[in-house]
Amino acid sequence: MSEEAPKKRALLTAGEGTARTLDGMRKEMRDVDRRIIELVAERIRLAQTIGDEKRKRELPIQDFSVEKQVVDAARASCRELGIDEDVGEEVMLPLIKNAVRAQERDRVGRNRLAGGGKKVLVVGGAGLMGRWFAAFLTSQGHMVTVCDPAGPVTGFAHVTEVEDAAQTADVVIIATPPSVTSPILDDLGTSGTDAVVFDICSLKTPIKGALEALRARGVDVASIHPMFGPGVDLLSGRHIILCPLGSRRADDMVRSFFRDTCATIVEMSLDDHDQLVSYVLGLSHAVNILFNDVLARSGRRLDAIRSVASTTFDRQLAVARQLAMENPDLYYEIQALNAYTPQVLDSLDASMAMFARTVVQRDRKGFVKLMERAADYYAGRDPLGKKEGSS
Repeated sequence: MSEEAPKKRALLTAGEGTARTLDGMRKEMRDVDRRIIELVAERIRLAQTIGDEKRKRELPIQDFSVEKQVVDAARASCRELGIDEDVGEEVMLPLIKNAVRAQERDRVGRNRLAGGGKKVLVVGGAGLMGRWFAAFLTSQGHMVTVCDPAGPVTGFAHVTEVEDAAQTADVVIIATPPSVTSPILDDLGTSGTDAVVFDICSLKTPIKGALEALRARGVDVASIHPMFGPGVDLLSGRHIILCPLGSRRADDMVRSFFRDTCATIVEMSLDDHDQLVSYVLGLSHAVNILFNDVLARSGRRLDAIRSVASTTFDRQLAVARQLAMENPDLYYEIQALNAYTPQVLDSLDASMAMFARTVVQRDRKGFVKLMERAADYYAGRDPLGKKEGSS
């Protein structure tokens, strides 16, 4: 027997022992993972119990001061255990989110069981946001009927005439594109309805005249803009813009629909809405559409570009790619029908020209100034406080 044979057997034995040890440790880790999941389930159950107590005391679901205390406590525990504090925060934030979600779902469900629902007509109910509102309000115990030329929606009553259905409805929601909303509002004005009416259009100035005419006819009307898409299930952290039009009844009805959610309702005028939306939607959409177009005309395959992608590129791509799959007609209307779009495009042109000039002319100070101006803006300082060209 050669001298190498015992060495080989020893190495094999050591390797087998190492493999067994690794398997054992991996099993221990899986057992720990299982216990973590069990604790998560226990935490969610406890959150539901706490949510029930909040409901009885008429307290809001979400308390940001308590959430901060939870995160701070997790970071402190990590310090004591010698773990990176960020790990504690990264673990706790999804747990907080799921606790809020469980409490919101439970509260909405209890209201449904309590009854007292309204008769709601959703005009444009076959569209994505129309379907969302139909499902959302049904979950609260309201009786929803859909009116849409596209036809019936499974699970909901369907009508073809807005004016007739509006006469027996408690609430009429207009979930149609801005370009076709005004005629519907006009029809409601002559229908004799006593319902509360509100639209969910992403632009308000194109329908401002029709809204004011409806109000002048004595109809209780408001205008809202949900700042989220139809893929949202629950409303924690979401915003809904409410543009009051002088009807307390309409405003209260809107608020009642979202009272038991964690959505934040922000009030503003129709004109302020469109000016802000020209940045929130118009500018952000424009930048992402241009980003997509530059990539599409680059002549390089996406997989080749992504093979060397940076963190910044991946984040930007995730947003821009999703936008590319959205409804182009709706996105066109958001740009073309907003009276404030030209101002934003002028600013975008000016910023792009300034950026190009600083790069082409090797103007380091000008380039730095661009970035410093943004830093000042995000820090709450006056971004225009420095003179142009100053360092």
